[in-house]
Amino acid sequence: MLAPNRLGHAPTATSVPAPETAPGLAGGHTAASDPAPNAPPAGAAGWLGIRGIGKRFGSRAVLEGVDLAIEKGEFVTLLGPSGCGKTTLLRILCGIETPSSGRVWLGDRDITDDPPAQRRFGVVFQSYALFPNLSVAQNVAYGLAGMDGGHRRRLVTELLQMVGLAGHADHHPAQLSGGQQQRVALARALAPGPNVLLLDEPLSALDAQVRAGLRVEILRICRQMKVTTVMVTHDQDEALSMADRVVLMHRGRIEQQDAPQRLYSQPRSHFAASFLGGMNLWPGRLRADGWLQVGAARLEPPAGLDPGVRPVHVGIRPEAVRWAPEPRPGAPVADLRLLGRVRWSVFRGSHCDLGLECPALGEEVLLRVLTPGGTQAPLQPGDALRLTLPASALVVIEGA
Repeated sequence: MLAPNRLGHAPTATSVPAPETAPGLAGGHTAASDPAPNAPPAGAAGWLGIRGIGKRFGSRAVLEGVDLAIEKGEFVTLLGPSGCGKTTLLRILCGIETPSSGRVWLGDRDITDDPPAQRRFGVVFQSYALFPNLSVAQNVAYGLAGMDGGHRRRLVTELLQMVGLAGHADHHPAQLSGGQQQRVALARALAPGPNVLLLDEPLSALDAQVRAGLRVEILRICRQMKVTTVMVTHDQDEALSMADRVVLMHRGRIEQQDAPQRLYSQPRSHFAASFLGGMNLWPGRLRADGWLQVGAARLEPPAGLDPGVRPVHVGIRPEAVRWAPEPRPGAPVADLRLLGRVRWSVFRGSHCDLGLECPALGEEVLLRVLTPGGTQAPLQPGDALRLTLPASALVVIEGA
């Protein structure tokens, strides 16, 4: 008998299978190449444990040695550019793909060789994958065939209320907007009380305004139901605004995993710094006296930096650069205050991005200035200003 779901009902059906738009979900599942150990290894600790997962398609390696531990109730996003392996990892989690190496654990049970239906994972696809000939209520109830009829109707009603579609139970998918269809898909995935909810780019097909609203709704529902959630996305705003933890992937490996604020403010690699949000990133050198050298400028390093002369990259977010207009004529350039001149400006609505020429650094500086209410940026091309790069906002990435 299955455990009660988070709305208090006890479903007797397995997770919702996908219609024909998700090939392979109902097919056979072959075993991974390595044998299952008797207990989850230390690296697979957590409610959902991934240990040493690799995947090859012919000679091409898509995933290599991926280790990840996800706690019960945690909301994790897999973020990265196209081709980084994030969708393949999600497909391995739900059982559509078989890993070439490594194991997947749920609690203390190895589920690597379990077919999708036995895992009881709910899946929401980018394409919604609703049954067009079924009503909204019938789509949501699809995975609850073994449940008592009265309980099933009450559960479907509660879920439709939760996703804001209480008045659409008798509609068909073609009568709904894209955002409404995605809400139905979410309700259907949650109906059987899944062990884990997997979201595969669930918002990418929607327009910006609907996407922003659904982010809030999906997060609210997942928090309310306390469901462990793994979401694949290439959208940085989605990853940062929704996740408890962001797993940044690059070339089949995990580049960095951290809380959103920490990942944004303290990237640990050149890729993480350049991919996430945009960052000034310049080659530099840590000097014997402890200062950072970038071009002709000497910068105060952030706290906690290990001593020793070595090449590094020095970064700072555009919004962290401080500026003041009209520096005093003839004033010398101090170590921490740099003269700059605006070369270009791009209006972005809530803010304006500006590119500054800074001779002392020998590098262009990206500056971000707020433009509340669409007001004009206070700086224009040709304007001279004095810059300050606060040590507390600097990021030092090891290596040349």
